[in-house]
Amino acid sequence: MGLGYEDCNMIQLAEHTLLLLDHGNTNTITGQIIWNLAEGTLVENGLGGEIFNMPHSAITWTTHTWLKNTLIGFEDSATSISHTLP
Repeated sequence: MGLGYEDCNMIQLAEHTLLLLDHGNTNTITGQIIWNLAEGTLVENGLGGEIFNMPHSAITWTTHTWLKNTLIGFEDSATSISHTLP
C-alpha cells in the first residue's frame, strides 16, 4: 500500500499526534492554528469541553479539516491522547 508503508493512515495519524503534542500547548504559529481549529470545531458544533475526549461521531457538522481527519483517525484506531489546548 502506498509508498511502501503497510498503512499510510497510521503513519499520518502518528505524525498528527506528534504535531499536536509538540505544538498544541505552545504559543507558536502552529500551536495557535491548532488551537483555533479546535475552538472553531467546538463552536461550529455547539459543543463545549475537551475536543480530544469526544468521539468523532459526536462532531457531525464539522467542516473537513486537518483536525477532523485526526479525530477520525483517533476514533478509528481507538487511540487517545491526554492533552489540553490553552
